[in-house]
Amino acid sequence: MASLKGLMSLCSVSDSDAALSWAWTQLCRYTFNRVNRDDVQDDQLAECFEELVAFRLRLNQNGGRLPTSESVDKWSRSFSSSANDVNAVIRDIITRQLGHTDLLYRGMD
Repeated sequence: MASLKGLMSLCSVSDSDAALSWAWTQLCRYTFNRVNRDDVQDDQLAECFEELVAFRLRLNQNGGRLPTSESVDKWSRSFSSSANDVNAVIRDIITRQLGHTDLLYRGMD
């Protein structure tokens, strides 16, 4: 069974408790608190968890904003601080990592 403590021990990205806690909250939110089920491989959750933690750390480095465009010559960078953009990236990470599992199923049993 996956748990925050178990995933924290597998995560090699960060020692930041805030980023780890945030990633766990996102996993619980998008999977409707189904991350404790036995039928999901821990390595699938661990990869998703680690990618979420890495995303949060990159987000923190940019002041909570997402890079939207970059230029090379005469360096330029544009950012978006929209919560919708951040949520879209979170949803994409979780869907890509866990979309083939039943954790994201929203239908009736």
